[in-house]
Amino acid sequence: MWEIVKEDRVKLNSVKAEIMTEGMTPLDAAKYLIAHNIRTDHRVQYAQQAVDENPNDYHTLLVWTFAQDDFDKKRVGYRGLLKMRPTSADVLYRLGDITYSAEAIPLLKKAYQYAPDVPTNHPASLKVAILIKLAQVYYTWHSVEAEAEAKALGTLKHLAKYAPDLARRSIKEMQTENKIGKYRRIQKENPDE
Repeated sequence: MWEIVKEDRVKLNSVKAEIMTEGMTPLDAAKYLIAHNIRTDHRVQYAQQAVDENPNDYHTLLVWTFAQDDFDKKRVGYRGLLKMRPTSADVLYRLGDITYSAEAIPLLKKAYQYAPDVPTNHPASLKVAILIKLAQVYYTWHSVEAEAEAKALGTLKHLAKYAPDLARRSIKEMQTENKIGKYRRIQKENPDE
């Protein structure tokens, strides 16, 4: 029964997407579907059409990147955006956020460097998000465990200046994520076990 309901929901979203975007340009249609979180093939198709029409436009590529569900395609999009604007803290952060390895560290450090200074005391500021992610990456992916913990805690100490509650919550979340990260490293080192 669940499969029937799921199929119906996909069809309904598809029809809804067609109706709601009728008469819009491909770029506007993709933006609309993204903004309303309507996940259909239409979203990706409209975004692709927009990029095909205007391949060198930053905002069009940004919409295309947001439309993608596949992380490999998102990474391609973010790398293309970085070629256009190498100092975009938001793009560096987003690419670092979906890079599941220690390769995220230089991206996040650069993002922090370029992120605006004001208002860093607001929990939703980009610098706060970058510090949290950087601490998570250090804690999860760094190869030397003691050094990883030291770097993660140093990053969180810096975060605590701006958002102490978020720093405390992040420590708890990282402790859980660290167990997953250790498991991943063990699996990579000993794939037969």
